[in-house]
Amino acid sequence: MTFFERCESIAKQKNISLNELGRQVGVSGAAINGWKNGSFPKVDVALKVAKVLGVSVEYLVTGDVLSAEETEFISLYRQMPKLYREITRDMMAKFSEADDPGDNYVTYKASSFNGVEED
Repeated sequence: MTFFERCESIAKQKNISLNELGRQVGVSGAAINGWKNGSFPKVDVALKVAKVLGVSVEYLVTGDVLSAEETEFISLYRQMPKLYREITRDMMAKFSEADDPGDNYVTYKASSFNGVEED
């Protein structure tokens, strides 16, 4: 499915006409027709469309849906202070490099971030 087809399908499920969708996000019928012909809206418009339709931009663009676990992780991540987000990114990068997931789990220590040696 294309961006347009996903928009059209979700709008139909929510009983929103494409004209009404366009009105709510501030674009003309000609713009929506452009999506039908393969063009893609500007990012700010895509964000508005996603909000009106109650889905993510990622879904509108790719058709991928985040799992509940992924959505929860993102929500928790966004609530963290900047330092914790940096630590989390570093840990995830280390874990993703592991040949054996258990290797990094056992050897990766939070002390590596603050220079404190653990026993």
